[in-house]
Amino acid sequence: MNSTLFLSLVLAHIIGDFYLQTDKYCELKETKRFKSWFLYVHTVVIGLSSWIMIPLATM
Repeated sequence: MNSTLFLSLVLAHIIGDFYLQTDKYCELKETKRFKSWFLYVHTVVIGLSSWIMIPLATM
């Protein structure tokens, strides 16, 4: 079960990083750092996608 959970969390992070995030978000996160609200949006997106994937891994 641990490997399934790990792979589902990695998949959630890949989806959040590469499919749900634009280049504009990445540039603003790098230039503004903690002042960029895109950083916090990205954190919520990764958290939600992980939250969705965890029950799927434990079935």
